[in-house]
Amino acid sequence: MTPDQRSWLKQQIEVALRRDPTVSLGALRDWIKEDTHEDWNAVNSRTFKSFVRSNMQKFRRQGNLKRKP
Repeated sequence: MTPDQRSWLKQQIEVALRRDPTVSLGALRDWIKEDTHEDWNAVNSRTFKSFVRSNMQKFRRQGNLKRKP
């Protein structure tokens, strides 16, 4: 996954979780893949799922996806 893809994904995850904090992992992944901005079939499915899951957990703990020092 490229750095541009990672930053775009983080933005989309944050937007989705601000709208609906109780969204499921599967629903969030499907919503992201609906956007034709990127070809997510080129990214390993485990990598994609793991990235989305870890960022969902981070957002729910911290309230944002910014790096903390």
